[in-house]
Amino acid sequence: TYDINELVSYKVYNRWGQLVYDNPGDITQGWDGTHKGEAVAIGVYVFVMEYIPRGTDEVFLKKGNVTVIR
Repeated sequence: TYDINELVSYKVYNRWGQLVYDNPGDITQGWDGTHKGEAVAIGVYVFVMEYIPRGTDEVFLKKGNVTVIR
């Protein structure tokens, strides 16, 4: 877990690099595994998150993946 003071952005991409989720900084919202109102296919998705931790004004970048299973 991260002690996040501010979420700058959170984006999720499919394996072809298509943006399937774009959160422009609302820390209360997360990705629900859908794109344009439809459930995404089972598979691995890449996320890119920019955030500012508590106690600093510096923007950090975190990249990783999430696997969707149903």
